[in-house]
Amino acid sequence: MRCFSCNNFSVEPVCKSCVDDFLKPDVYSAKLIEDIEVISLFDYHATEEFIKSKYLTSGYRVYKFLARRYLNPFLKKYIKSLKDSKSLNGKIYLIGIDANSVDRGYSNVKANSRR
Repeated sequence: MRCFSCNNFSVEPVCKSCVDDFLKPDVYSAKLIEDIEVISLFDYHATEEFIKSKYLTSGYRVYKFLARRYLNPFLKKYIKSLKDSKSLNGKIYLIGIDANSVDRGYSNVKANSRR
């Protein structure tokens, strides 16, 4: 298989060099309306080509890789921190939000509502 980013040989959809160089999580959050918190794991420009991979046949493997490598560990830590701080008083809902215009693809932003 080839790395989605650099096209070098890789067992994973994204090779170790590209993971180390390009896929460094930069978590930030912002409050929207009332209880809705928007959390982003990456800057859009750093992951734009990966996000747009959903239009390609390889997109499934890329998204699965990103979820396994970044989203799952982040969610485990985030939920644990909410439980530890006793801030978790209900369910958490994840909603994909398009933070940029449609012609640029979908962003990696998630909305978190704790009601």
